Amino acid sequence: MELIVIALSIVVIISAVCIIRTFRSRKPISKEVLPLLVVILVPIFANLLIAATDDPMVADYAFLLYFVSTNWVIYFLIRFSAIYCDFPFHRSPLQWFWLAVMTVDSLIVLLNPYFHHVFGLMIREQIGRFDQFYVESHWYHFVHLAISALGYCCIFSMYFSKLRHTSELYREKYLVIIISLIVTSAWQVGCIVFRTGLDRSMVGYGLLGVLIYIFAVEYPPIFLKYQMMQRVLGGITDGIFFFNEKYDCIYYNPKAAALFDLEPEQYTKAYEVVGTFLNPGETVATDYIEKNIEYTLDGELKKYSVEYQKIYDKKKLQAGFYVVIRDHTEEERIRAREHYDATHDALTGLLNRDEFYRLVQEKLTKHPADTYLALGSNIKEFKLVNDIFGHTMGDKVLIKLARIIEGVSKDGDLVARIDNDRFAVFIRKSNFDPEIMAGALSAVDHIGDIQYPLVIHIGINEVKGSTDLAPSVIFDRAFMAITAIKNDNQKRAAYYDDSFRDSLLWEQKLTGSLDQGIQNGEIIPYLQAQVDSDGVMRGAEVLVRWIHPTEGFLPPGKFIGLFEKNGLIAKVDRHMWESACRILKKWKDAGRDDLYLSVNISAKDFYFLDVYAEITGLVAQYELDPKSLRLEITESVMVNDSKRKLDTIEQLRNAGFILEIDDFGSGYSSLNLLKDMPVDILKLDMLFLSRSYDNEEKQKIIIDVMINMASRLGIPVISEGVETLDQVLFLKKLGCEMFQGYYFARPVSLEAFEEQFRIFENTGK
Repeated sequence: MELIVIALSIVVIISAVCIIRTFRSRKPISKEVLPLLVVILVPIFANLLIAATDDPMVADYAFLLYFVSTNWVIYFLIRFSAIYCDFPFHRSPLQWFWLAVMTVDSLIVLLNPYFHHVFGLMIREQIGRFDQFYVESHWYHFVHLAISALGYCCIFSMYFSKLRHTSELYREKYLVIIISLIVTSAWQVGCIVFRTGLDRSMVGYGLLGVLIYIFAVEYPPIFLKYQMMQRVLGGITDGIFFFNEKYDCIYYNPKAAALFDLEPEQYTKAYEVVGTFLNPGETVATDYIEKNIEYTLDGELKKYSVEYQKIYDKKKLQAGFYVVIRDHTEEERIRAREHYDATHDALTGLLNRDEFYRLVQEKLTKHPADTYLALGSNIKEFKLVNDIFGHTMGDKVLIKLARIIEGVSKDGDLVARIDNDRFAVFIRKSNFDPEIMAGALSAVDHIGDIQYPLVIHIGINEVKGSTDLAPSVIFDRAFMAITAIKNDNQKRAAYYDDSFRDSLLWEQKLTGSLDQGIQNGEIIPYLQAQVDSDGVMRGAEVLVRWIHPTEGFLPPGKFIGLFEKNGLIAKVDRHMWESACRILKKWKDAGRDDLYLSVNISAKDFYFLDVYAEITGLVAQYELDPKSLRLEITESVMVNDSKRKLDTIEQLRNAGFILEIDDFGSGYSSLNLLKDMPVDILKLDMLFLSRSYDNEEKQKIIIDVMINMASRLGIPVISEGVETLDQVLFLKKLGCEMFQGYYFARPVSLEAFEEQFRIFENTGK
């Protein structure tokens, strides 16, 4: 018995320490633990008083205190358990119910000295030093016990409910308390049944309070920490090894096992694996190591990053170390693939333009004394290949050409696809053999199984590594050299020289002075008459001329090609359209609204202008009949993006404009175009009227067929390029009724045209 008293005393001391530490704790749960720990001390003190006294009255009141305090132990256990298990309690029906039950029960128990309805004090012969009093239960004692049992049921139900709905990682902190409650309550039942007097289960209550303090306030569950470590480390995508202070491996996660094909608890092999990355000298001398390594596993080269970190305890003594190994193999593959895609042409696998120019600049910088050749290649009329055979076949040609160029290049040469069908090679001059290159390129002479005359031209620009020119300029000059031979099927290579530079400067000069030329009236319309079979002038075609202040008179051949290439032709055409409208307005005001003018629309106009809005806007601005401004387009206009252009042309025809097809017959798809395009007038290409002594009869037959076809389609024909009376008579015989050419009139200025055809005669102007 003395041992129980000593145990209770020890529990009181421990509980007092727990109460003090709980009072100082800042955790929210401490507010629930503190009153519970205080209340648990009350029945313990009551039992110690029962054991220490020999006065029946003191014992009677000590038992009374014991009975009442157990009520409030249960109440505060319910309160703590509800909060601990995440059930609502404060100001909830659960709180009000148990507060009312325990208050009423406590008051009824406190009336026992008057009514003796709870217990009666019994004295037994003293055995030893303690336990000389015990109680005899009366009827309300059993009600009191039933209330206590109901309280325990409420507590257990909360814990068991929490166990069902919480992760197994967190069950430890609930299981320990449940087991303690079961043991303590069973112990208390035993004390009641056997009438021990002194309630030995109070030791259990005291220990229960200590356990609640430990798990709720002070100490995180070890099992939870271990399980969370296992889960976290198991889910990490890096391999992790832990070693103790003796360099023995004590743990590695599943990823580490997968990386190096380790079975569970193969700690010796794990140590050997890590030893291939870190040597003992490194790990002894250094607290932290980070490096990248390569490792061959099953014949495959792997790339890892390794991180080594020593672990110290609170006393700064080494407790061990851990190693983190990250597999970068797939990342490196993806990075290499992305870099390849960013620096190489998707179709041919050659370098793309940006990467090629970067590497060219790198070579020039590193080897300033070397001489290099910049080679640029171009397939003549490659657009026709795509149009005739399709883009799939065109791509095969480009791939074949790429492989051929790669095949004749040497190590250190740079090969790229710049764009479309343009390829580039940067090569040391000493490595270049023009015959080998020409022979290789001549092999690109067929498309699939179809023989097709592909002509590949090469432009060559020689440069020193010390040049200040940017790679883009170097290769622009190489491609510029091709322009000198682009119409020559025999000569395949050309070297860049200063004449190309002069040509470039000439082009830049014209380009830079275009806006000023339009503004100053230097770019003017010339008119070439169109006459009927009776020789009466019905209208004229508007042709552009440039009276340049320093270069003098410039025919269109000097600048139209340049502006077609750079897109500035749209500005020239827009200026000619407005010039034509001004002329027509002038003639209309003079009473000559019977005349018309034809203006040209180029392919680039559709990309740089809203053709429909511009032309209809000009006609509205100058108050003209749309039929007086005829629109000429060539077959080449419709080569690309024909659907959008056809829609625009159809809109213009619906607005009242007359559409003329210029140079009909010169293209490869004339008849197909005639089928699809809304056409009002055909202009036969002057090339059909050029003298051909060997094929004159064929020439006449073709012209006859074309005029006859147009007639059957109900489309008038204008023959351009008419230079002789014989041509006029021949064309009249075939039914052609409109003519344009030197036989009738040359292109002249507006003033000369108006004077030649007496535009204002009899008009009073």
